[in-house]
Amino acid sequence: MVGSIGLLFCNVAGWQFWTLYVLCGISDMIDGWLARKLQAESKTGSVLDSIADLSFVACCAIKLLPALSIPSWLWIWAGIIFNIKIVNQIIALTRIKQFCLPHTIANKLTGFLLFLIARQSAGASFPLRS
Repeated sequence: MVGSIGLLFCNVAGWQFWTLYVLCGISDMIDGWLARKLQAESKTGSVLDSIADLSFVACCAIKLLPALSIPSWLWIWAGIIFNIKIVNQIIALTRIKQFCLPHTIANKLTGFLLFLIARQSAGASFPLRS
């Protein structure tokens, strides 16, 4: 979470942003594995992991979205995915009275691919706005 907030203070075109971005991504990928390996899993840790994921996505969106030229079709798909996730949360809140932030293999793979695409996009197919 601290690293995510740190992204807000970095220039998106600078090496500091991308170094912190990679460190946040790596820590997100290994924290759950490490907790299981050390037998230190907890409900609080799971909630904190979900909050950290949300803060990372929010901070990246705040910094990257204004800097990227994103095609319309990608905005449409992002909107569809966002709405599906919102509906899932509403269903979870009404049925089980809590947020349900899945940590499935498919969800982790999607996050990893988005992580890689964002870095690639900033330097390649989606040029940074000047």
